[in-house]
Amino acid sequence: MAIVSIEAADAMNAKLIYAVGGPGKWPIYDLLVRVATALQEGKVISLVPETQELTTQAAANILGVSRPHLIKLVESGELPFHKVGAHRRIRLKDLMEYQRLRDRGRREALDEMARKAQEAGLY
Repeated sequence: MAIVSIEAADAMNAKLIYAVGGPGKWPIYDLLVRVATALQEGKVISLVPETQELTTQAAANILGVSRPHLIKLVESGELPFHKVGAHRRIRLKDLMEYQRLRDRGRREALDEMARKAQEAGLY
């Protein structure tokens, strides 16, 4: 059995303490560090199940795009959705997969541009 403790003299100086009979990291440690860092930076953290269904506006906010752009992604089939009555709903899991693929495509395009610039002696 693991014992996890969060000790804090104040909100800005919290420490995560973990004991399981020996040294070493535990699986959720990195996530908790990222969450603590984000909170320290004043960011908002929400924990939701991946089965959570989002409105098109909420999904657009997460992606950082306009709602009309998100509707285009949905209607073109790039982003799966289903309807609840007349309203479109997007599963968080599907949205996160779309975001992961989109971001990977962007990184690959930037890497290719940098490679071509280096070959041309511009970089």
